[in-house]
Amino acid sequence: MTLARQQQVVSVPGFYLQPRTGGFALHMVASSAHLQQLRELTDKTLCEAGVGGETSGNAALIVSELVGNAVRACGDHVPVVIEVDAEESGVSVRVHDPESARQPCRSDVPLDDAEADSGRGLGLVQFFAPGWTVRPTPFGKQVACLLTYGEGDGVTAEQMPFRVAPSDPASNAPLGTLVRGNPPGPAHPPAAAG
Repeated sequence: MTLARQQQVVSVPGFYLQPRTGGFALHMVASSAHLQQLRELTDKTLCEAGVGGETSGNAALIVSELVGNAVRACGDHVPVVIEVDAEESGVSVRVHDPESARQPCRSDVPLDDAEADSGRGLGLVQFFAPGWTVRPTPFGKQVACLLTYGEGDGVTAEQMPFRVAPSDPASNAPLGTLVRGNPPGPAHPPAAAG
């Protein structure tokens, strides 16, 4: 039995949740009720994974903004896939929607501009997760970002029950294999010779 199968899959019309260690994948039809459930699920799942309240709250906000952008691009009740995972370096958020032609654009609207009608959502994403990306997929597009942890607000490798083996040829585990603990090698890179 695989780790993912040990956790309970939740399926109701328009809301198919696949829990996984430290996160989840959710296939969802976007609606206000589902969006509220998604925000609560994000915060609860990340807190249970050991992520601090500030980072989990920020992740819930980012997930909400990215799903809102998908609704603006595709219309109400768009099917989306949301992936949220507590990783060693931060919280990974990925939102997939079926519209590859309409890409989100970074905005120059300041977050505190009282005259702006819109444009703050991606500004918030940029603020909390600089370097967010958009890439086409065979079924639309994926917007991905990483929220780094604040001081003392993260999950260490020792706390993570599993990690995905890298595609590094030096790794003994096949690509995508769940393995326990830290990657092989020194805990800290060697200091540069001076």
